[in-house]
Amino acid sequence: MTAGRSMQAGTTGAGELQAPGNPQAPGNPDEPVALVVDAEGLVCPWPVLKARKALNTLAAGAVIEVIATDPASYIDIPAFCDTGG
Repeated sequence: MTAGRSMQAGTTGAGELQAPGNPQAPGNPDEPVALVVDAEGLVCPWPVLKARKALNTLAAGAVIEVIATDPASYIDIPAFCDTGG
């Protein structure tokens, strides 16, 4: 998860999903990011809901990157992941 960072060129707006160019997952450099979730400007619960929607479109084990500006996302998204996301 990245907060307060601008999305790569080609972002079409807040809350939209975009396939990444070729980023790597921040926790594991060998694991490619399958999808970037742009949740900038969205507040709780929207970043988590966007992340869940993105994960539902991908195979098990896929990695997403969430870009969020809501400070609660630092708590909400890891908690979502710990509970089965």
